[in-house]
Amino acid sequence: MNKDVAMMLGKPLPVVVKILWACVIPAVLLTAFILTLLRYKPPTYGKYSYPGYAIAFGWFIASVSIIPLPVYSILAVKKHMASHTFTESVQMALRPGDEWHPSDPLYREEYRDNLVHTRYSLKSHLTSVFRK
Repeated sequence: MNKDVAMMLGKPLPVVVKILWACVIPAVLLTAFILTLLRYKPPTYGKYSYPGYAIAFGWFIASVSIIPLPVYSILAVKKHMASHTFTESVQMALRPGDEWHPSDPLYREEYRDNLVHTRYSLKSHLTSVFRK
């Protein structure tokens, strides 16, 4: 993703932004989610307590936009599992598909060349790591 952003902006992202994007923001969001679940109390309005079906409907509305993320992730990894190991399948699922490329033909060729080089480097790196 860093190479995509660098191609769009014309310069690489600062290290601080990469750290925030990769570590800090996911950690803060995960912490907020876990604390929300741990400190959850059924909603009330004064002395009125909402019925169970209303609470269930609220949770459904809240989670309907999140549920596709793990489902799609599992399906993307499973698609590659027939011919690859689990680690390779996860790596392949995290890469952009062949239809992902810049619309400008001048940048498209550079992007494809860079992507092929990156895939080859990643494959040789993983091979050398797992041979040890």
